[in-house]
Amino acid sequence: MTFAKFIDGSHIITAGWDKTVRLWDLKTRDSKILVTEADKVASANFSADGSRFVTALWNGIANARTRDGVLLAKLDHAGQRVNWAELSPDGKHILTACDDTFARIWTLGQDMSRSPLTLSGHEGLVKTAVFDSTGKRALTASFDCTAKIWDATTGARLLTLTPHSAAVNAAIFSPDGKHVATACLDGSVLLWDATKAGKPRTVAAHTNKRANSVAFSPDGSRLLTTGDDHTAKIWDVKTGELLLSFEQHGDIVVNGGFSPDGHRVVTASKDKTAAVFDADPKTRTQAEIVSVAERLAVSP
Repeated sequence: MTFAKFIDGSHIITAGWDKTVRLWDLKTRDSKILVTEADKVASANFSADGSRFVTALWNGIANARTRDGVLLAKLDHAGQRVNWAELSPDGKHILTACDDTFARIWTLGQDMSRSPLTLSGHEGLVKTAVFDSTGKRALTASFDCTAKIWDATTGARLLTLTPHSAAVNAAIFSPDGKHVATACLDGSVLLWDATKAGKPRTVAAHTNKRANSVAFSPDGSRLLTTGDDHTAKIWDVKTGELLLSFEQHGDIVVNGGFSPDGHRVVTASKDKTAAVFDADPKTRTQAEIVSVAERLAVSP
């Protein structure tokens, strides 16, 4: 399991090395396979309105599909692994991150053989590429030890976030777009000003283990990180205080995210499961969190 994300308050999408994308109903615990892709799936992100999703594949393809899995567009990256793909907030564009050092912005509905807008400037593979909440900016995380902010319309580079002490494994905008959080292979997680150059603040760490993903809560007050230490952790953004640590996975935690209301977290692990946890430290003690964990078994 390499990817899990809430679509709404009662459904999550999961994907992984078994090449499948699954939709889970948390109320009934039922699941269905939306599609079986041709290769391992690195990410599977839904549009804001839930009508379509896009997958990033190891074989160099990103596929845009309807909610039922019908193919809308096939985005070819010439055999270079696609590490991330997501739709813009308005659902009209797809942003992809690729092993070839580039991120690309594709326009749905136009002739897909036309060249996309290429975000060029990284010197290492691009691990993630995300839009801000307006769709006007893009953010890339690269193994060249930088994250970069781009104009999503022109492709102009607006800001380079550096230095990092190791390759950047993931990066995300805060909900208000004023800050960026980055997760690095040395376990560090940094908080940056997204509007101007400056020194970052260390807000979290997975000591001596890779930090694999980072996500803000919907109100921007908390940060979720996942790591090779088999944990997912929630941090207070302002103080850097560790609020909760989820230690129930049996292997590397690859990805995680908050529910739309911020009360729950979903995580994806190489132990072939996704898990949903209560994310509110005011309503659960650590022992109670373990007991209410909803673990969703996934086939190899």
